[in-house]
Parts: sequence; C-alpha cells; structure tokens
Amino acid sequence: MTKIYSDLIKPDYPPAFITKFQILTEDQLPFSFWVNKAGICEAFSDGAGIETADERKYIHIIERDIPETRNRFSGGPEPILNGTLKFVQPSGDDNGVEGADIDIQEFGGWKCLRCDTITHVPVTRGKIVKPFECDGDACRRKGPFIEQFPLDLIKPIWKLPLPPVESRADEIYLDIYTELKKYLVLKDEEYCIITLWIMATWLVDDFQTCPYLCLIAPKSSGKTAVLSMLGELAYRSVSAISVTAASLFRAIEMWHITLLIDEAEYQIKQETEAGQALYGCLNGGYKRGSYALRIEGDGSATSRVPAAYDVFGFKAIAATKLFHPTLESRSIIINMVQGMPERIIIDSNKMSIIRSKLLFWRFETLGKLPVVFPESKVGRLIEMFIPLYTVSQIFKKKAGSQDRVSYEKIMSVLSEKIEEMEVDRKEEEQGSEDAIVVSAIYDLSENETISTRDIATQLKWIDEYTDQKETAKVYSKIGKILKILGIKTKHTKHARIINHLEAPVQHVLEELYKRFLTIPAPPK
Repeated sequence: MTKIYSDLIKPDYPPAFITKFQILTEDQLPFSFWVNKAGICEAFSDGAGIETADERKYIHIIERDIPETRNRFSGGPEPILNGTLKFVQPSGDDNGVEGADIDIQEFGGWKCLRCDTITHVPVTRGKIVKPFECDGDACRRKGPFIEQFPLDLIKPIWKLPLPPVESRADEIYLDIYTELKKYLVLKDEEYCIITLWIMATWLVDDFQTCPYLCLIAPKSSGKTAVLSMLGELAYRSVSAISVTAASLFRAIEMWHITLLIDEAEYQIKQETEAGQALYGCLNGGYKRGSYALRIEGDGSATSRVPAAYDVFGFKAIAATKLFHPTLESRSIIINMVQGMPERIIIDSNKMSIIRSKLLFWRFETLGKLPVVFPESKVGRLIEMFIPLYTVSQIFKKKAGSQDRVSYEKIMSVLSEKIEEMEVDRKEEEQGSEDAIVVSAIYDLSENETISTRDIATQLKWIDEYTDQKETAKVYSKIGKILKILGIKTKHTKHARIINHLEAPVQHVLEELYKRFLTIPAPPK
C-alpha cells in the first residue's frame, strides 16, 4: 500500500491538536500528514479533510484530538536501567525546539568551564569522581568542572524502568489492569480505581492534592500483595520498612516518592520518632504546600535552625483496621477479602516493560491534561478524586477504543465510589458524639433555654446517682463539644445555657440539624 505524503516533516508551529490514524486506501488523501517514529500516521485535527476521509472509510482513526504543543515531552531527568544505570530527559531537536525528543545519557559527564568539552568519568557504586583533566585536546586543564548529570539520582532506591517505550494510554491502562487481576483478589471496580491511582502517581507534579490508598483487611488477605504491585508500578515507590524522620522527609522532598506503609497501625505510633514522622507525612502530605518542620544543625545553639520539608505525594497504607480519623479522611478505602490469586510470583520483566511505558507516558502527558473536578457535596472528596478524574479524561476521546477502555464505565466506577464514601462518612458522622449532642438539643428545642445539664440528662450521661466530680467532667465534655460546633453559650452559676431562640444561635443550630440529622429543622 502506498503511503502518500509519508515523507512530510511535521511543521515547527503546530495547532492545538493532532489525530492518529491508519490508512485504508491507496488513493491520495485530501489532507497532509506525517508518520511518527512508531510508524503511525498523524495529522492536524483542525482540517475538514480528516472527517471526510473518515466518513468515506479512507482511514481508520486510532486516537483523536491529542493535545499537541511545541514541547511534546516535558519533565525532569529520570533514572533508568539500560545495561547500566543511566538517565533520560526531554531534549531539543536540531531546529532548537525544546522537548521534541527524549535523550538517554550517561552519569559521570563533566563540563569544562574553560572550553565546554564534556569529559566522562564512570560512576561506580554511586561514587562520584571529578575528572583529573579536561579531555579537550586544546585544553587539558585541570578544571574547573561542573556536573552534567543529576546528582540526586545517582543512588535511586526504587525499581527502575528500562528506556521509555512509546505506548497509548489505553494500552497502558489495560496492561496494569490485567496484571493486577493476575496477582490480586479485588472487586472489579477496585482494579479500575487502583489502575487509575497508579497512573496518577506518574503525574504527581500536576496535582495540588492527592488521595492516599488505604487497604483494610485481616491478616493474610492480600494487603502486602497490593503494596508489592504498587512497588512495581507506582511512580518512584518506596516501602517504609525502617525509617528515620530525617531520611523520610528528605526522600519525599528530594525524589517525590510514592510512600508505601505496611502494617501501618504498628508503624504509625506517637511513642516513637519514626511513628511521629510517618504521622506527620500522612497528616499534611495529601495537599501541596504542607511542610514538616525540623531543627537542623551541628549541635551548637547558633547553627540549629528550623528546616521545612515538603511531604506532599501519593501514599498507600495497609492495616487491619482504620486506626486514625486523619487517615480515613484522606484515603480511598479498599476493604479487601481473602482469596487465591491467579499468580503469586510477580513477573519482574513484565513490570519493567510497563514502567517503561509509564515513563514515556509521563514525559508525553505531564502538564498537558486539564484538571477535572468531580461532583460531590464533600470538599475533601473532591480534592481526593481530582487526580483520578483528571487521568480518566485521556479515555474520553479515544475513537475505536470503547471496547478496550470505556470512559463511561470508568466514570460510573468513580461516581459510585464517591457516593459510597459520602454515605459512609454521613453514617459515621451521625454516630459521632457531636451528632448525639445536636440530636439532644433538637429534642429539647421546645424548652425556652437548654443547659448542659439538660443535655447530659437527655443523653443519660448522668443520673441522680452520678457523683459531683463525674458530673463536672460530663458538663465540661459537653461544653467543649458545643464550642467546637460553634454553638454560643452563656455561663451561669450552675451550668452553661444555650439561648437557642436567639437568631444567631438558631441559625447555627439549623445548619447543624441539616448536617447531622435526617429530620427537618424545628419551626421557628
């Protein structure tokens, strides 16, 4: 079959979108196109000729309306295995267009600041050695030199990809989804959620918030197996088996790792320094702009200064139970059950290939997807699901891919998960002490005033046999709850009083009734 115009060069200033397609005819097409490095035909999407050719069955559209910019590839350097440790990063082409290609480079390149010659000194076991002299024939000076490689990636502690492999997003999704089904026993919708979560970790730079993945199940139910798969496929994933506060904070800030925590209920303990560090990372690390503060210095009073560490990033936690409300409010909960997976021993070669596809997809996609906000009545859930909804958009306009990855099905899975979590949070909230106190106030709303004693009696937290000391504790507890809820009280000789008929207090109570109760607010 003759490929017309296959030798055309893609222009330097392309429009906003391109379309990939397969030629089905030997006739000349009514538009110009080019063939990319993978042998796939591409053309600009703004031409009417593409639609005409598609209607007449001259072409089969593979992928439509792909965002195209002058910087096709973006992102910083990434370590890979290509025989030995190397790194890859987007680079410019011969025409000076930045991000036009991806280059594989060696560690150990040093630039002479006198003649600009690059001298290579092999990096062995992470040991960095500067050149003795410049390799330039006309120079041969002993420096000065500046490194031309990322020093912070000399000793990566996560599983590395091979050189980037070009692949479509829906193919990557199916690769991950298929591998998860081989090694894990989950519900169908949970395979989808974890697949999207893994893909989102590779775009961590694009998000302001990110959800934690919380795996809850009894022992021997596959939680560690899930973490193992995340360790293979998530972006720069590192297991927190034995950590110190300093190493944890530095690793998250320097490498933007995906942190994996197994047996979290035993590791995250306030009694230990490592436990406090993990708790600090989980408490603020779901939202960009949160920092862990630590004192650094050599020990002398003048050198000890506060240092801030960015702890933002994706994290996955495995535990036998939900042991902290902070963790629950920042997590997508996966309740696992026992079962025998199809396979147990992970195919490391297959995982390496998928990581290589994900790396190419990261370079090609970073900074190009529009951020998408899900619909929910809970602000925290909106924040948590933004990355998954954003990644899902790549399947929205994939012509001919509906049988492979259904955008509608993915949206249905995510919407149902949000609704499920909304119901769970509502039920949990309605069973809290805050809700119980609000319910008691509602039941007492026909009284002219409501005291802490009335509330305590209504809830049967005290009776005629309760001693004075215990009664005072109950009153104090109710007072603190009222203060947290924003209900204004007046202090009297015997108890605190709520003037619930006053307009400001009445307004606060009406909002609390809507939030905590399923019954309508009482008439004014």
